Amino acid sequence: MLKVLLKKQFAEIFKSYFVNQKTGKARSKAAVIGYSVLFAFVMLLMCVIFFCMNLLLKDLLKIPDYEWVFFAVMGIAAIMFGLLGSVFNTYASLYLAGDNEMLLAMPIPIKYLLLSRFSGVFVLSLIYSSSVTIPTLISFIIFGKPTVLAIVFGILLIPIIALFCSVLSCILGFFVALISSKFKRKSFITVILSFAFIGVYYFFCFKMSDIFKAIVNNSKSVGKGIKLYGNLLYQLGKASTGDVLSFVIFTAVTLALSALCFFVLCKTYIKIALINKGEKKTVYKRTAEKQMSVEKALLRKEIKRFTSSATYMLNCGLGIIIMPVATVVLLVKRNSILAFAELIKAESPKLYNLLPIAVLALVIIMASMGNIATPSVSLEGKKLWICKSLPLDSYKILRAKMNLHTVFMAPPAVLSAAIISFALKIELINVILISATVYISVVLNATLGVILGLLKPNFDWVSETTPIKQSITVLISMLIGIILPIAVFALGYFLRNSITTQNYLIAVLVVLAIISRYFGNWVKNKGTEIFNNI
Repeated sequence: MLKVLLKKQFAEIFKSYFVNQKTGKARSKAAVIGYSVLFAFVMLLMCVIFFCMNLLLKDLLKIPDYEWVFFAVMGIAAIMFGLLGSVFNTYASLYLAGDNEMLLAMPIPIKYLLLSRFSGVFVLSLIYSSSVTIPTLISFIIFGKPTVLAIVFGILLIPIIALFCSVLSCILGFFVALISSKFKRKSFITVILSFAFIGVYYFFCFKMSDIFKAIVNNSKSVGKGIKLYGNLLYQLGKASTGDVLSFVIFTAVTLALSALCFFVLCKTYIKIALINKGEKKTVYKRTAEKQMSVEKALLRKEIKRFTSSATYMLNCGLGIIIMPVATVVLLVKRNSILAFAELIKAESPKLYNLLPIAVLALVIIMASMGNIATPSVSLEGKKLWICKSLPLDSYKILRAKMNLHTVFMAPPAVLSAAIISFALKIELINVILISATVYISVVLNATLGVILGLLKPNFDWVSETTPIKQSITVLISMLIGIILPIAVFALGYFLRNSITTQNYLIAVLVVLAIISRYFGNWVKNKGTEIFNNI
């Protein structure tokens, strides 16, 4: 039974790589290789980023008896990154999986069900945390003087650290589920708690360079502090240098925490997964309902779908929070940025003229962190027939999904673009052009999201995490959102001597508007046809 459940869980995680979600048939070998190469490229990119982070701390490996501080610090990074990568999936896969009630109704032991669910969390933790632990081990081999035992322990600690991350994810998911079960608006409680965690995480990332410099300059004091107040991290650091006793201690503590976590989950799983303690029975009252247009009714439906899912909001609406936060940070650092800009202006006026283009690229990147439209088609799931059975033009259904993205992403994006531009003393005409281009880019992102959703739909999902987090379409949408602004800025840089900034912004606005219009017509014609034939 456990083998079947594990096979099912892993099939759900990696299904999009091996099965065409539109046809339900196995992908060709070439397609599987292509998806695997794309995934490997993304993971390699993350490893390179964390290897560069290791370079900031490599001097710690030269301090006698304090090499372990290097591993303790990178261990914190691995745990935080592994936790960030799996925590959002934990709550959805452990407590909100669509097949919970069906599987619990079967004669399946709870421990088998939880083991299969936990295995999915472990795999995600392993993927994310190993992006830190593997480069850390490589850095130790290159810049340090590792013993054979240290290398062996370093390899063994990769899955052990992932297991530790999985336990923390389950604990956090448990408390989120427990707290949210006492409130009616569960999704918003989950989002608030999760964003609090993200805020702490990104604060650390923002201050990372200063923190690492302080660690290197005060390595002995930091080491004493970790040893005194974070002894488990001390054991992790010493174990990575080849200390047998520390390796045994860290491994034993991790296994003990895993056993305790599993025991608590077995005792509380049904209670939290199926019982909504804080929700009162809905009392229906007869009230007058306002008549509205079809477009407004469909948009209202999409908004309710988005705001009712914590997983959907957290993973696809992150840009809504990031843009105003980044805007406030830039305003705080305004004087420093202006001073740096004036320095560039004195050295190279033409390079200074790229400032409006840089602002445009920055805001587009932040706006691309919201992929609300991309999974919206797949999230119809097995209720797709309801939409298709309505006496409506299918384009209006697709249009509502694009409008959902625009309604949530366009206002903060345009507002951030305008505020940042004014703060950096950009000319009014360029501010208008930047804001208009940002709006068009959001519309384009919404249109591309629906197109990707139509071309690669997945309606056969058990947990909504699958189309939201484990879909290749979301990954492609994010890559496009990053590549497009980089290309815009790079092209502006190469053409800085040939065209004025204002004319270049006009050209970018016109080109993006034409592309957006073309894709919009594609959705209206070909996209509607595809939707009708699904």
